[in-house]
Amino acid sequence: MGNDLLESSEAKALLGYTKDVDWMNSLIVDMLFLQRFYTDNDPWNNLETIYNSILKDFSPAEEMGYSLILKSYG
Repeated sequence: MGNDLLESSEAKALLGYTKDVDWMNSLIVDMLFLQRFYTDNDPWNNLETIYNSILKDFSPAEEMGYSLILKSYG
């Protein structure tokens, strides 16, 4: 589903959860992502690094099914 949506849109990536999540934990994950994205010198080229740093620093993110799908070019 996510890959189909991504390929049919002009989006560069999809970021979200594969499970129902507690709003407080999802707020923490989303704020971590936004802070890291907007303070990165080249966020679009570092999406995977930013995503992985959140999984590393906030262990509930993985349990919540926090996922990144990057658009493939080619």
